Amino acid sequence: MGHAAPVQGDDMTIKKDLKRLIRQRQAATGERYTTAREHVLSARSKIRQSDR
Repeated sequence: MGHAAPVQGDDMTIKKDLKRLIRQRQAATGERYTTAREHVLSARSKIRQSDR
């Protein structure tokens, strides 16, 4: 069995931007990384739903 090909393109940029947003929220609220991540992802999904 082979290994999956490395992801190319904007995937790393998206992940980097997501981590930056999460860390900004962490700094502002004092939340743990996973809690801040949940809030950031929730807010992003709400924005995407409102764009439809």
